[in-house]
Amino acid sequence: MKVETEELPNSEVALSFEIEDSRLQRAMDAAAKRLAGRINIAGFRRGKAPRALVERVVGKEAITEEALEDLLPTAYKEALGETGILALTDPQFNVESVNPFKATATVVVPPHVELGDYRSIQHDPPSGSVGDEQVDQNLQLMRGRNANWVPAERPAAMDDMVVINVLGKIEDRVVIDEVDVDYLMIPARTVPVPGFAEAIVGLAADEERTFDLLVPEDHDNKELAGKTVAFQVRGKEIRVKELPELDDYFASTVSDFATLEELRAHIHSELSEQAAARAQEQ
Repeated sequence: MKVETEELPNSEVALSFEIEDSRLQRAMDAAAKRLAGRINIAGFRRGKAPRALVERVVGKEAITEEALEDLLPTAYKEALGETGILALTDPQFNVESVNPFKATATVVVPPHVELGDYRSIQHDPPSGSVGDEQVDQNLQLMRGRNANWVPAERPAAMDDMVVINVLGKIEDRVVIDEVDVDYLMIPARTVPVPGFAEAIVGLAADEERTFDLLVPEDHDNKELAGKTVAFQVRGKEIRVKELPELDDYFASTVSDFATLEELRAHIHSELSEQAAARAQEQ
Protein backbone atom coordinates (compact mmCIF):
# COMPACT_ATOMS: atom_id res chain seq x y z
CA MET A 1 0.00 0.00 0.00
CA LYS A 2 1.34 3.38 -1.02
CA VAL A 3 1.01 6.09 1.65
CA GLU A 4 1.68 9.83 1.47
CA THR A 5 1.18 12.59 4.03
CA GLU A 6 0.43 16.28 3.71
CA GLU A 7 0.48 18.80 6.57
CA LEU A 8 -2.58 21.05 6.63
CA PRO A 9 -3.39 24.20 8.65
CA ASN A 10 -4.74 23.98 12.19
CA SER A 11 -2.60 20.93 13.12
CA GLU A 12 -4.27 18.64 10.60
CA VAL A 13 -2.64 15.99 8.41
CA ALA A 14 -4.01 14.37 5.26
CA LEU A 15 -3.08 10.68 4.91
CA SER A 16 -3.37 9.62 1.27
CA PHE A 17 -3.21 5.90 0.53
CA GLU A 18 -3.54 3.84 -2.65
CA ILE A 19 -4.71 0.23 -2.39
CA GLU A 20 -3.78 -2.49 -4.87
CA ASP A 21 -6.57 -3.66 -7.16
CA SER A 22 -6.18 -7.28 -6.08
CA ARG A 23 -6.84 -6.29 -2.48
CA LEU A 24 -9.84 -4.21 -3.51
CA GLN A 25 -11.27 -7.14 -5.46
CA ARG A 26 -10.92 -9.43 -2.45
CA ALA A 27 -12.78 -6.85 -0.36
CA MET A 28 -15.48 -6.65 -3.07
CA ASP A 29 -15.83 -10.45 -3.08
CA ALA A 30 -16.25 -10.51 0.69
CA ALA A 31 -18.76 -7.66 0.51
CA ALA A 32 -20.81 -9.44 -2.17
CA LYS A 33 -20.91 -12.57 -0.03
CA ARG A 34 -22.13 -10.60 2.98
CA LEU A 35 -24.83 -8.93 0.91
CA ALA A 36 -25.87 -12.29 -0.56
CA GLY A 37 -26.50 -13.48 2.98
CA ARG A 38 -28.96 -10.64 3.57
CA ILE A 39 -31.14 -10.92 0.43
CA ASN A 40 -33.12 -13.63 -1.34
CA ILE A 41 -31.94 -14.54 -4.86
CA ALA A 42 -34.02 -17.09 -6.74
CA GLY A 43 -32.32 -20.45 -7.15
CA PHE A 44 -29.69 -19.88 -4.50
CA ARG A 45 -29.51 -20.28 -0.78
CA ARG A 46 -28.59 -17.14 1.11
CA GLY A 47 -24.88 -16.37 0.83
CA LYS A 48 -24.33 -18.85 -2.04
CA ALA A 49 -25.10 -16.66 -5.08
CA PRO A 50 -22.06 -15.69 -7.21
CA ARG A 51 -20.75 -12.13 -7.09
CA ALA A 52 -21.80 -11.31 -10.65
CA LEU A 53 -25.42 -12.23 -9.90
CA VAL A 54 -25.39 -10.31 -6.60
CA GLU A 55 -23.96 -7.31 -8.47
CA ARG A 56 -26.83 -7.42 -11.00
CA VAL A 57 -29.38 -7.56 -8.17
CA VAL A 58 -28.02 -4.90 -5.76
CA GLY A 59 -25.73 -2.89 -8.04
CA LYS A 60 -21.98 -2.44 -8.08
CA GLU A 61 -22.19 0.73 -5.98
CA ALA A 62 -23.83 -1.14 -3.11
CA ILE A 63 -21.07 -3.76 -3.15
CA THR A 64 -18.38 -1.07 -3.28
CA GLU A 65 -19.94 0.78 -0.36
CA GLU A 66 -20.12 -2.44 1.66
CA ALA A 67 -16.49 -3.24 0.84
CA LEU A 68 -15.28 0.20 1.90
CA GLU A 69 -16.89 -0.11 5.35
CA ASP A 70 -14.21 -2.67 6.20
CA LEU A 71 -11.43 -1.67 3.83
CA LEU A 72 -11.16 2.03 4.69
CA PRO A 73 -10.69 1.66 8.49
CA THR A 74 -8.24 -1.21 8.00
CA ALA A 75 -6.16 0.66 5.43
CA TYR A 76 -6.24 3.78 7.59
CA LYS A 77 -4.82 1.92 10.61
CA GLU A 78 -2.06 0.46 8.43
CA ALA A 79 -1.25 3.96 7.15
CA LEU A 80 -0.98 5.25 10.71
CA GLY A 81 1.39 2.42 11.54
CA GLU A 82 3.61 3.13 8.53
CA THR A 83 3.84 6.89 9.10
CA GLY A 84 3.91 6.90 12.91
CA ILE A 85 1.35 9.70 12.99
CA LEU A 86 -0.48 10.24 16.31
CA ALA A 87 -4.11 11.00 15.48
CA LEU A 88 -6.10 12.93 18.06
CA THR A 89 -9.46 12.66 16.27
CA ASP A 90 -11.41 10.14 14.22
CA PRO A 91 -10.56 10.34 10.49
CA GLN A 92 -12.60 12.17 7.89
CA PHE A 93 -12.49 9.92 4.80
CA ASN A 94 -12.63 11.06 1.19
CA VAL A 95 -12.56 8.48 -1.61
CA GLU A 96 -10.87 10.09 -4.61
CA SER A 97 -11.14 7.19 -7.05
CA VAL A 98 -12.06 3.52 -7.10
CA ASN A 99 -9.94 2.37 -10.06
CA PRO A 100 -7.21 2.73 -8.98
CA PHE A 101 -8.48 2.95 -5.40
CA LYS A 102 -7.27 6.16 -3.75
CA ALA A 103 -8.54 7.67 -0.51
CA THR A 104 -7.58 10.37 1.96
CA ALA A 105 -8.04 10.40 5.74
CA THR A 106 -7.81 13.81 7.45
CA VAL A 107 -7.02 13.87 11.18
CA VAL A 108 -5.97 16.35 13.86
CA VAL A 109 -2.48 15.74 15.24
CA PRO A 110 -0.51 17.30 18.14
CA PRO A 111 0.71 20.77 17.12
CA HIS A 112 4.36 21.58 16.61
CA VAL A 113 5.63 23.52 19.61
CA GLU A 114 8.66 25.78 19.53
CA LEU A 115 10.03 25.85 23.07
CA GLY A 116 11.40 29.17 24.27
CA ASP A 117 14.58 29.56 26.28
CA TYR A 118 12.90 28.37 29.47
CA ARG A 119 16.22 27.42 31.06
CA SER A 120 17.12 31.09 31.29
CA ILE A 121 14.24 31.72 33.72
CA GLN A 122 15.69 31.73 37.22
CA HIS A 123 13.97 32.30 40.56
CA ASP A 124 15.71 32.57 43.87
CA PRO A 125 13.57 31.13 46.68
CA PRO A 126 12.78 33.42 49.63
CA SER A 127 14.98 33.15 52.66
CA GLY A 128 14.03 30.48 55.16
CA SER A 129 16.11 31.92 57.97
CA VAL A 130 14.65 32.36 61.46
CA GLY A 131 15.75 35.08 63.88
CA ASP A 132 15.75 35.35 67.65
CA GLU A 133 12.70 37.65 67.48
CA GLN A 134 10.54 34.85 66.08
CA VAL A 135 11.74 32.46 68.78
CA ASP A 136 10.92 35.09 71.44
CA GLN A 137 7.43 35.54 70.01
CA ASN A 138 6.77 31.81 70.30
CA LEU A 139 8.03 31.77 73.86
CA GLN A 140 5.70 34.65 74.73
CA LEU A 141 2.78 32.71 73.25
CA MET A 142 3.73 29.75 75.43
CA ARG A 143 3.86 32.04 78.48
CA GLY A 144 0.38 33.33 77.66
CA ARG A 145 -1.03 29.82 77.35
CA ASN A 146 0.43 28.87 80.72
CA ALA A 147 -0.42 32.07 82.60
CA ASN A 148 -2.38 32.17 85.86
CA TRP A 149 -5.24 34.53 86.68
CA VAL A 150 -4.64 36.25 90.04
CA PRO A 151 -6.78 38.78 91.94
CA ALA A 152 -5.98 42.45 91.40
CA GLU A 153 -6.65 45.35 93.75
CA ARG A 154 -7.63 47.83 91.02
CA PRO A 155 -10.50 48.57 88.63
CA ALA A 156 -10.97 46.41 85.57
CA ALA A 157 -9.01 47.10 82.38
CA MET A 158 -8.93 45.54 78.95
CA ASP A 159 -7.46 42.02 78.84
CA ASP A 160 -8.50 41.43 82.47
CA MET A 161 -10.71 38.57 83.61
CA VAL A 162 -13.62 39.87 85.73
CA VAL A 163 -16.14 37.95 87.81
CA ILE A 164 -19.49 39.70 87.46
CA ASN A 165 -23.23 39.40 87.93
CA VAL A 166 -25.11 40.50 84.80
CA LEU A 167 -28.76 41.47 84.45
CA GLY A 168 -30.05 42.61 81.07
CA LYS A 169 -33.56 43.82 80.23
CA ILE A 170 -35.41 44.90 77.13
CA GLU A 171 -38.08 47.19 78.56
CA ASP A 172 -39.43 45.10 81.47
CA ARG A 173 -38.44 41.70 80.05
CA VAL A 174 -35.33 39.99 81.43
CA VAL A 175 -33.18 38.64 78.59
CA ILE A 176 -29.89 38.03 80.49
CA ASP A 177 -29.58 36.98 84.12
CA GLU A 178 -26.27 35.38 85.10
CA VAL A 179 -24.22 35.34 88.30
CA ASP A 180 -20.53 34.76 88.94
CA VAL A 181 -19.66 34.98 85.27
CA ASP A 182 -15.96 34.76 84.33
CA TYR A 183 -15.74 37.39 81.62
CA LEU A 184 -12.57 38.06 79.59
CA MET A 185 -12.44 41.69 78.55
CA ILE A 186 -11.32 41.74 74.93
CA PRO A 187 -11.62 44.86 72.75
CA ALA A 188 -14.51 44.71 70.25
CA ARG A 189 -15.87 41.52 71.81
CA THR A 190 -19.46 40.84 70.71
CA VAL A 191 -20.53 38.71 73.73
CA PRO A 192 -23.05 39.26 75.16
CA VAL A 193 -23.46 42.28 72.84
CA PRO A 194 -20.99 44.65 71.12
CA GLY A 195 -19.69 47.37 73.44
CA PHE A 196 -20.21 45.40 76.65
CA ALA A 197 -16.50 44.95 77.41
CA GLU A 198 -15.82 48.64 76.79
CA ALA A 199 -18.75 49.62 79.05
CA ILE A 200 -17.30 47.85 82.11
CA VAL A 201 -13.78 49.24 81.84
CA GLY A 202 -12.97 50.79 85.22
CA LEU A 203 -15.49 48.61 87.09
CA ALA A 204 -14.27 47.77 90.60
CA ALA A 205 -15.06 44.85 92.87
CA ASP A 206 -18.37 45.43 94.73
CA GLU A 207 -19.23 48.28 92.32
CA GLU A 208 -22.53 48.29 90.45
CA ARG A 209 -22.87 49.92 87.04
CA THR A 210 -25.89 50.48 84.79
CA PHE A 211 -25.81 51.33 81.09
CA ASP A 212 -27.79 50.87 77.87
CA LEU A 213 -26.45 49.30 74.68
CA LEU A 214 -28.14 49.28 71.26
CA VAL A 215 -27.63 45.87 69.67
CA PRO A 216 -26.83 45.88 65.91
CA GLU A 217 -29.45 44.53 63.52
CA ASP A 218 -27.07 41.79 62.29
CA HIS A 219 -26.26 40.41 65.74
CA ASP A 220 -26.20 36.62 66.03
CA ASN A 221 -28.76 36.66 68.88
CA LYS A 222 -31.97 37.42 66.97
CA GLU A 223 -33.83 38.02 70.23
CA LEU A 224 -31.55 40.99 70.95
CA ALA A 225 -30.82 42.21 67.41
CA GLY A 226 -31.96 45.78 66.85
CA LYS A 227 -33.08 46.21 70.48
CA THR A 228 -31.75 48.38 73.29
CA VAL A 229 -30.65 46.33 76.31
CA ALA A 230 -30.53 47.95 79.76
CA PHE A 231 -27.67 46.34 81.71
CA GLN A 232 -27.05 46.19 85.45
CA VAL A 233 -23.58 44.79 86.23
CA ARG A 234 -22.03 44.18 89.63
CA GLY A 235 -18.31 43.55 89.92
CA LYS A 236 -17.30 40.61 92.10
CA GLU A 237 -13.58 40.20 91.41
CA ILE A 238 -10.89 41.57 89.11
CA ARG A 239 -8.22 39.18 87.89
CA VAL A 240 -5.08 39.85 85.88
CA LYS A 241 -2.95 37.47 83.86
CA GLU A 242 0.28 36.59 85.65
CA LEU A 243 2.88 35.30 83.20
CA PRO A 244 5.39 32.70 84.40
CA GLU A 245 9.08 33.59 84.44
CA LEU A 246 11.09 32.50 81.41
CA ASP A 247 13.55 30.19 83.09
CA ASP A 248 14.63 26.57 83.23
CA TYR A 249 11.69 25.69 85.49
CA PHE A 250 9.25 27.08 82.92
CA ALA A 251 10.95 25.07 80.15
CA SER A 252 10.71 21.85 82.18
CA THR A 253 7.01 22.35 82.93
CA VAL A 254 5.89 23.08 79.35
CA SER A 255 8.19 20.71 77.43
CA ASP A 256 10.50 17.71 77.67
CA PHE A 257 13.55 19.97 77.88
CA ALA A 258 15.40 20.65 81.13
CA THR A 259 16.68 24.13 80.29
CA LEU A 260 15.38 27.25 78.58
CA GLU A 261 18.25 27.20 76.10
CA GLU A 262 17.33 23.68 75.00
CA LEU A 263 13.72 24.79 74.53
CA ARG A 264 14.85 27.83 72.53
CA ALA A 265 17.01 25.63 70.31
CA HIS A 266 14.09 23.26 69.73
CA ILE A 267 11.74 26.13 68.80
CA HIS A 268 14.37 27.57 66.47
CA SER A 269 14.78 24.19 64.76
CA GLU A 270 11.03 23.76 64.26
CA LEU A 271 10.57 27.30 62.95
CA SER A 272 13.49 26.81 60.56
CA GLU A 273 11.95 23.64 59.15
CA GLN A 274 8.61 25.38 58.68
CA ALA A 275 10.24 28.40 57.03
CA ALA A 276 12.22 26.18 54.66
CA ALA A 277 9.05 24.27 53.70
CA ARG A 278 7.19 27.53 53.01
CA ALA A 279 10.09 28.83 50.91
CA GLN A 280 10.20 25.62 48.88
CA GLU A 281 6.42 25.72 48.33
CA GLN A 282 6.56 29.33 47.15
